[in-house]
Amino acid sequence: MDEKEDPPPPQEERKSYLHVECKPAEKGKYILAARRKNLKLNAWILETLNSEVDKSK
Repeated sequence: MDEKEDPPPPQEERKSYLHVECKPAEKGKYILAARRKNLKLNAWILETLNSEVDKSK
């Protein structure tokens, strides 16, 4: 299945990393959710987290 490429951001935009430990089954669910939206896992995670942050504004 083709996935959208996460466009490379300007160098100054992303300077921080998140490292998350999870069970393999959980990661599998995240990957499937990303594929349903035709996104790479990284793009799906950022979209999902940013959406939750925006809800709390």
